[in-house]
Amino acid sequence: MSEWFPYLTAAVLSDVGCRRENNEDAAVSLPECGVFAVADGMGGAAAGEVASRFTVEAIRDAFTQSPDAPFALTAEASARLLVRAVNDASQAIKAYAAAHDLAGSGTTVVVLAFDRVTPARACVLHAGDSRAYRFRDGLLSQLTADHSLAAAAGVTEEESLPMRFRGVITRAVGLAPDVELERTALAVRPNDLYLLCTDGLSKMVPDPQLAALLTRASGRSLEELAQVLIDHALQAGGEDNVSVLLVRVAERLPPAADAPLPRQTRLLENELQSQPTGVALLKEIIRKSLSHDAHPLVQFIKYGVVGGMATSLHIVTFFLCGWFLLPCLTQDDIAVKLLGLTAPALTQSTRAWNAGFCNAIGFVLSNTFCYVLNRLFVFKPGRHHWVMEFLLFFAVSGISMVLGTAIQTFLITQAGVQTTLAFGANIVCALFINYAMRKFVIFKG
Repeated sequence: MSEWFPYLTAAVLSDVGCRRENNEDAAVSLPECGVFAVADGMGGAAAGEVASRFTVEAIRDAFTQSPDAPFALTAEASARLLVRAVNDASQAIKAYAAAHDLAGSGTTVVVLAFDRVTPARACVLHAGDSRAYRFRDGLLSQLTADHSLAAAAGVTEEESLPMRFRGVITRAVGLAPDVELERTALAVRPNDLYLLCTDGLSKMVPDPQLAALLTRASGRSLEELAQVLIDHALQAGGEDNVSVLLVRVAERLPPAADAPLPRQTRLLENELQSQPTGVALLKEIIRKSLSHDAHPLVQFIKYGVVGGMATSLHIVTFFLCGWFLLPCLTQDDIAVKLLGLTAPALTQSTRAWNAGFCNAIGFVLSNTFCYVLNRLFVFKPGRHHWVMEFLLFFAVSGISMVLGTAIQTFLITQAGVQTTLAFGANIVCALFINYAMRKFVIFKG
């Protein structure tokens, strides 16, 4: 019970499960603030425990220590504080993981926030597959949609997916500086029962069974009910940590407050609602896409674009040098025919040497250009000092150039292939070698 929320009672319980040695779940219950949260850490024992703990501590601090905490009077204002807290936690998790080499550190989170001014209102925010349920009039409703690969594929039973795709989360805290929290507005009624839980419960106890348990145990205290749910998850195998947070609404809700909201509360609400639209939204999408923390698919596309730009620069440099500086093109070359030019007569040896020098010039220019763009927009620096990074970048490119040039020379001198086609084979070979080495040896990926 609390001054603001005397109509709410809550209980939280967690268990390590039957197969785990550490409990990577964390929860926070702030009945005096009307805020309740559960987090399920991932990335291994140390990484998961840190991520979930950072997240619930950030939420607790936001509602007990931040200057704006006294003004989180509405569900919208509370949501704004929660977004701030989760983003702060995400950045702290990333920094901690980088400092301690804890790859894959992150956590799900699901938060329930009640409205102090209008008791009939609340909201749920979540990222990942930790869930929020509402049990009302004997019916169980899932309030959140899982952010998982299985849910995205429309699969209800993860066992039908290949092993490597099971349990894959598509949204979580700690993967990027800003977390995309899904927000759901709720209408609160007397006698509602709200359940926040990690997937250690939802994957072990199907929804129909969960509804039956809540119905049979409706007369018990919340602590006893939470224990019943956890016991059934353990009896079903307890394959993961299990955390349960229950919030019960009293038989009567207090009336909504009539007093005008403080200016600071309105500012908090406006901060949440002023999401970018139009040009601002486009700018935000571009900013996120160009960051090192963009979605892996976006990162791959960016690498392809940068590689294409660098390759284009390489090609243009090669043909300009091959025509104006060190002639290496013949009348039969595709580029010469397309442009309607007249090429000088050259021996195969001269043509091969000049083509090699033209390729080297294109190599230096294109790889300097490629390194700068890769470091700014694609790969994460930090595996090596930037000087070593730059040298390794050129070393790898040099290896790929030597191998590609060897193929190019063989095709020209031994197979009599046109310079243009031989150069194309050179580029394809270089691209494959460069991508693998840059991703897994030079940069962090």
